[in-house]
Amino acid sequence: KRLVSLCLLAFFCLPAFAQQATQQKVISPEIMSDNSVIFRLKAPDASSVKLYGTMGVSDLEMTKNSEGIFEVKVGPFEPDMYAYLFIVDGVKTLDPGNNIVMRDGSHIESRLMIPGGLTELYDVKDVPHGQVRSVWYPSPTLGKTRRMLVYTPPGYDQTDETYPTLYLLHGGGGDEEGWIN
Repeated sequence: KRLVSLCLLAFFCLPAFAQQATQQKVISPEIMSDNSVIFRLKAPDASSVKLYGTMGVSDLEMTKNSEGIFEVKVGPFEPDMYAYLFIVDGVKTLDPGNNIVMRDGSHIESRLMIPGGLTELYDVKDVPHGQVRSVWYPSPTLGKTRRMLVYTPPGYDQTDETYPTLYLLHGGGGDEEGWIN
């Protein structure tokens, strides 16, 4: 019985998956040479899509084309890291074309990196990297076990050298992963 169900599922679902695979991928965000950005979202059944972002864009209406793709071009922007969301028929959503997000507690937004300047600090470079470790500790104040994340520099475990400590505390609504994310 289970095998028949799986075969029927495959028979009816595979054509839909194959059709989706042959459709053109929507590129979003697309950073242009002058640091302007084109945002796109395929939402053929939506009546309204707006762009909201920390780059000074608030409730900017996007235009729908004949293929059901909403699009807007904004900028140019200074090199920096920005957060943004789409508002689809009043509902906030991430950009499905962008797998890079910023998270602070339960608040998640898509991330946009305009290259140059300070954003080069975020680029992965071919240099020695340290480690981020989860450390569980008893909190007498809260009466429960809590977690903190500790960064140790490259070679930390192979030396007796002492290092200075810097404590980064998240704000209200955040959690211990806010800084590294």
